[in-house]
Amino acid sequence: MNNFNLHTSSGVAEDLIRGLQNLVALEAHYLTDLLKYQSQIDQNLVDGDEIMSTIESIEFSQEMLTNITMLRRAEMKRLKSMFKDEEGDDSYWCSVKHLLGVTMFLTEVWQGTNDDDDFDAMVKANELLIYTMTKFLGVEITSCAACFSDMLKANVEKKNGDDADE
Repeated sequence: MNNFNLHTSSGVAEDLIRGLQNLVALEAHYLTDLLKYQSQIDQNLVDGDEIMSTIESIEFSQEMLTNITMLRRAEMKRLKSMFKDEEGDDSYWCSVKHLLGVTMFLTEVWQGTNDDDDFDAMVKANELLIYTMTKFLGVEITSCAACFSDMLKANVEKKNGDDADE
């Protein structure tokens, strides 16, 4: 069943992109946890009583990392499928994934420092994400969520109107 309301002013595509940012950030956080717990064991920083708890933390982090990665991949595929009729380029998959992470982390840095240089870095990273996402999906992405949604809606209406003429 086709959902013809995918690109309403509620910004489904933009919300999915922002959700992907958070999934990429979660992947990084669980990977960091996993490496931290493994390092504690490798460096003998935990004693007998803590080893079982640390191993359980490793197993939990591995499971969460796997599940989040699978969800992120599925959601990236779902986002791409929303634009299957566009001329996007799948070779940008990894660049999009990494830029989603960069933009999320630079946003967190700026929120923590409120520094102008950190703000500028976040804006520049978001510009790169927009550019790369445009290449990946094959539709113009804008920094304005409402404009992006309105452009997508207009493209759908244009395509539906073009199909009616044939």
